[in-house]
Amino acid sequence: NAADRLVLAAGTGTRGHLPARPATLLAQRLDLPLTAFPGAHNGWSSHPAETADLLRAHLLGQTR
Repeated sequence: NAADRLVLAAGTGTRGHLPARPATLLAQRLDLPLTAFPGAHNGWSSHPAETADLLRAHLLGQTR
């Protein structure tokens, strides 16, 4: 099931703005959670440790 492998995410700084819109709409239409990553669209650069921890947890399946 693709939904089991799909992580829809947006930066906390982009909520309600254009960069988060596609992931937000997909999450709603597919009835999946929207994961909030730290920062805006460049959270991997502005919050590297927090982003890495959250990404690692998702890749290892430790978030559901």
